[in-house]
Amino acid sequence: MTRLPAWAPICLPANTLLRGALPAPRVPEARFMAQLPPATRLSAPAFQDEHARVYAAALEALADRGVPVLLGGAVAFNHYTGIWRDTKDIDLFCRPGDAPRVLDALAEAGFRVETVYESWLGKGFVGDVFVDVIWRNANGLFPVEDAWFEHAPPATLFGREQRMVPLEELILSKIFVAGRYRFDGADILHILHAAGDLVDWERLAKACGEHAGLVLAYLHMYRWGYPGWRERVPQAAMDLLEKRALESQSSYGPFRALLLDIQSFQVDVDDWGMPDPHKKALADIFGSAEGRE
Repeated sequence: MTRLPAWAPICLPANTLLRGALPAPRVPEARFMAQLPPATRLSAPAFQDEHARVYAAALEALADRGVPVLLGGAVAFNHYTGIWRDTKDIDLFCRPGDAPRVLDALAEAGFRVETVYESWLGKGFVGDVFVDVIWRNANGLFPVEDAWFEHAPPATLFGREQRMVPLEELILSKIFVAGRYRFDGADILHILHAAGDLVDWERLAKACGEHAGLVLAYLHMYRWGYPGWRERVPQAAMDLLEKRALESQSSYGPFRALLLDIQSFQVDVDDWGMPDPHKKALADIFGSAEGRE
């Protein structure tokens, strides 16, 4: 019997499959559903009871010990847009120098803590429920600074006043989440649509630095996606980011796309001989990228 290659079913006429000559490909429903992004809806934040208890305990422990953090991720996104996305955790942003204090405070409150990546991420667990402690973008850029706290708006969560990541930094925390399996572009467009009139464009342009061109790309995407509301990204903002983009030069040399997604762009480094911009980002933090994550 002649064996057909694995790709043969997609090359055969549809009626071949219907006649039963080849079995239709099957995708287990649970596995398929697990790959889908969390559902979104207009809603106040909603957590499972156990998760809510853990998150509230984490925030209470940090407040009682005077360790400053800002809420980001799904909670901050909801604050600015009203959109809620069921989330597996909450994101607590802190200054890099405060990260050990945050993790120590969580440990004292009974959390199991670990530093996942010394450049940007720690976690605190109670059973299977956890909080993320974040002090930079995953690619090593945009460390949390004092200015984040100075511009952080208040909100109430779990009956206690909290501070949210500022609007401009929330955008910057998402512009590099642009990979094959996760893309936060929809979040950015929703932020611009719901809160574009609150953006401090001068502050955003200054904070994004040499990455003004990437921010500008999302602004163009918004105007394309929402032509009926293009004025929510004013022309003055487009002009400002365009000017910054034209004036800025890459400190990463000829290649920086890997900062968007290591998995997608590692081939450029491994097989096309491009310089690795992530190593430069780590070297900027630690003085050397050797043995660093």
